[in-house]
Amino acid sequence: MHMFTSADFTATYNSGNFPLQILPSDRIHYGLSVQSPLRNIELFALDCVSTPTMDPDASPKVTIIQDGCDIDPTLTRDSTRSTDMALYFSIQAFTFPDSVDSNLVYLHCTMVVCLKDDLNSRCREGCISARRRRDVGGDDRFRRDSSNDLQESVTQGPFRILSDQVAVLSYIA
Repeated sequence: MHMFTSADFTATYNSGNFPLQILPSDRIHYGLSVQSPLRNIELFALDCVSTPTMDPDASPKVTIIQDGCDIDPTLTRDSTRSTDMALYFSIQAFTFPDSVDSNLVYLHCTMVVCLKDDLNSRCREGCISARRRRDVGGDDRFRRDSSNDLQESVTQGPFRILSDQVAVLSYIA
């Protein structure tokens, strides 16, 4: 996973840039990708959440993608750059008002890599809404399993949301 400096997805931040200083009005640009010599694979974003810590299970939590479905209303996918092996998207900056450090944000994503020709892959199934899970299997935890799928979790961050007052003072200085 990479965090990009702008919506053109050409330049990434490096480790020395973190924690990034971001304004509440900024959009944050991410890329998920898999590097492989295999050509018969595809990448699927299963879940992406943001928390104020390195722990993806921490609270509070903002859900960006869940079960392959776009949840965050500010999420925008870049379909012109995205391929079978890469997904590019942007979200609006936000804070966690009830956390110890409400302005610190990490993004955590779980990705699945599948064989394109595997009819039982999680990638093939796509978005599974809660309603669809109940309709298909009667079990809210229904998931299609394939022994060929590979699941990996990644974390990016942190970035710090500057308050409007801090941003004005930084601009004046």
